[in-house]
Amino acid sequence: KRATSNPHFRATANNVADLNSDPNLPTEQVLRLTKATTATSIAVATTITAVIFPALAPALYLAGAGSYITAAWIRLPQLDRKVRRPWIALLVGIGSLFASVLVRSSHGAITGQEAPFPSPADAGGYVGYLGIISCVWLFIRSHGHRHPRWRKEAAIDGVIVAVAVAIVIFASILLPYILDDTIDLGDRLTNMGYSVLTIVLVGHVATLAVGSGVRNRSWRLLAIGSGLIIISDILLLLHTTGNPWAVRPAGGTAVAAFICGTAAIIHPDAARMSVTASAKPPSFSAGRLLMIGIAILIVPLALSISLITGQDSSLLIIMVGALVLGGLTLYRIW
Repeated sequence: KRATSNPHFRATANNVADLNSDPNLPTEQVLRLTKATTATSIAVATTITAVIFPALAPALYLAGAGSYITAAWIRLPQLDRKVRRPWIALLVGIGSLFASVLVRSSHGAITGQEAPFPSPADAGGYVGYLGIISCVWLFIRSHGHRHPRWRKEAAIDGVIVAVAVAIVIFASILLPYILDDTIDLGDRLTNMGYSVLTIVLVGHVATLAVGSGVRNRSWRLLAIGSGLIIISDILLLLHTTGNPWAVRPAGGTAVAAFICGTAAIIHPDAARMSVTASAKPPSFSAGRLLMIGIAILIVPLALSISLITGQDSSLLIIMVGALVLGGLTLYRIW
């Protein structure tokens, strides 16, 4: 009260108000847009460079992932405790994947192999996937704990998508590789473990996508990063099962996935990721119907590929997957 009666204080306050309203100074929105544009440009340039020049991919990966991980760790203490736990899980996962790359490079330098597989580095890869899955699961839990029916519908949609992806991976890519006795058993089991974690991550990401959480920029960055990790893992699976062309795009998507994942933590919207929508999401929105429809169409697509390529051993997986998808879809509609 005494301060407001002080003429000097009033003059200072007026000067501050004039300073904040100065149109020549950059506003907060302009600064955010500039930061986002700069980060996006760096991510795109890094990804394109890694794809065009694969020899530079490891260095770009280490520089980009290392700098973004450091910035994300600095950002974490600024977040509220409620929203901090999922981001910690994500950062632990990203850090484990980053450490896995370093260990695999060291292992390759010792053994004289470019990318040894399997390797002790795969333990860090598994921990990394579990950390990312835990992050998505914690956000799903924070969004749906007050609305169990919303969470149930979203979970069924996620399982439908996960089953469809499982049919594609096992029937079209992994099954011939698993049944090949000329390949070392450790290689086959390690690849199978990565594939299972990929399928689980797909289901969680799909559940979060149709759940009751907010759709802010941090959510979009997390979704894009998770999707890029899934694509990178499928490309690496193709590479390890005899498709050398897949290694170049896999490196580029891995770099972009790390940048998007850590950018989701750094973004100001990360503090509002645990907010639940006030209104119930539509049970059958256009996006949900499209997602379920594509998942159902996976069965005839996989069956056609199996018949064309003569992979009769995958017919059982496709038929079982079709029964599971049909049952889940009927239960979801009911």
